[in-house]
Amino acid sequence: MCLILEHDRFRQDLHLSDRRGSEMDTKAAQECFSEMGFDIFIKKNLRYSEISRLLEEIAGMDHSRFDCFALVLLRLVKEILYI
Repeated sequence: MCLILEHDRFRQDLHLSDRRGSEMDTKAAQECFSEMGFDIFIKKNLRYSEISRLLEEIAGMDHSRFDCFALVLLRLVKEILYI
């Protein structure tokens, strides 16, 4: 299972510009993980509380038919972080 969290719009009080090219990054991640046989789920512009609920929901699912879980977080960054 692969969950892609795409963030391309931000709260106005953060004074951040929209993330251009986000759709291309999402499509590339979707294609990459699809080629590896992952079931893909894409969520866009979720708030922290929504992400927390979603991850709790996923954690409670039956994962017996999945070999692993991949989380792709696409957001505005000044440097690249790989975990």
